[in-house]
Formats: sequence, structure tokens, C-alpha cells
Amino acid sequence: MAVSASFLGALRDVLAFVPDLRIKKMFGGAGVYDGDLIFALAVNEALYLKADEQTERQFDDLGLAAFEVRGRATRYRRAPEEVWEDPDVAREWVALALAAARRAAASN
Repeated sequence: MAVSASFLGALRDVLAFVPDLRIKKMFGGAGVYDGDLIFALAVNEALYLKADEQTERQFDDLGLAAFEVRGRATRYRRAPEEVWEDPDVAREWVALALAAARRAAASN
């Protein structure tokens, strides 16, 4: 579950538009936050975005796998590769992840 410093640096560059971006190392990977709201995970040199019942279909349509912990799927789905290449695509997918994270926080 490791994530390299170079991957985290690239991630900071791609997500520089997030107003209060924070990346916190945890369990060999990292949590990606906007302020105190976690909306993504960085694990094994991959970015996983928060999903929920309102957004999972968009991930499914692209065949984007769920992050698994001990063989169980989580509500974090692999980000499309275009996130790394196109700032507009990054903004679109991060907006979906932030919305899902806000809904999850509101329901707790």
C-alpha cells in the first residue's frame, strides 16, 4: 500500500485547484483532503476518489475498480487516467468526489 514522494508531488500538482488541499500519509498510503473533508486516497501509486450511490455508475461506465481492503470493496474508486492529463477532467471528477464526501459527512 505504499505511495512514493514523487507520486504525492505529482498529485499535489494535479489537485492544486482544490482550495484547502491537504495530503496526509496513513497506513502506507495517503488521505487526500479539502480542509477536513477526505475525498480521495492515494495508494500503490494510484488515486482513488470517493464515490456513492449517486456517482458509482459513472465509475462503472468506465470500468474503474473499487479500492479493496482485505478483499472488500470500499466506496473509493480508481480515478480515470485522464485526470492526470487534463485539468478540466480532474476538476470534473474531483467535484464528483467532493460531492460524495459531503453527502457522506452529512449523513453521519
